[in-house]
Amino acid sequence: MTELAQRVARMEHRTQGKYPEKLTEKKHPPKKYKLEGHMSFQGLRIAVENKKGSTRSGHDKDGKPWHTLMKAPYGYIVGSKGADDEGVDCYVGPSKDAVNAYVVHQKKDNGDYDEDKVMLGCDSLDEARKLYLVHNTSKFLGPIKEVPMERLKALLSEKKTLTKISSVTYAGFADELTAIWSSR
Repeated sequence: MTELAQRVARMEHRTQGKYPEKLTEKKHPPKKYKLEGHMSFQGLRIAVENKKGSTRSGHDKDGKPWHTLMKAPYGYIVGSKGADDEGVDCYVGPSKDAVNAYVVHQKKDNGDYDEDKVMLGCDSLDEARKLYLVHNTSKFLGPIKEVPMERLKALLSEKKTLTKISSVTYAGFADELTAIWSSR
């Protein structure tokens, strides 16, 4: 057995056949869309896949082509990771001082949860819903959760995979208060 083969055998034994990612192919393919630039929204870095006014296009699961004229910038939050193991997708609306983000729990064709789309720069849940629907059909629209921007930034800073993003801290606090009051 050559020295290299012996090293590989020892490594396989130590790692139980699991190799560091550097030695294997990447687990996830890169984003499918070429970036059109970057922007910042309240300190979040956004990789822009489609600028406002551009056309986003692709093919559905049956191979039928689709296209959407973008009414707002669309991309993903740099350094984040969503349910699809890619950056958390976002649309950026016009309100630079919006205090909340609105998270659409997007659905698949069959109605199951797909991934989150974060609506930034919207001053209300209604504005966020309209921004989503101008780019997508209503069959993909799932529940929308209001999340304070500071909470969203805190969740993103944890560098964990984010799925069904919501303001868990606030919901948990409300449950805790209810428990306190009902125990009296």
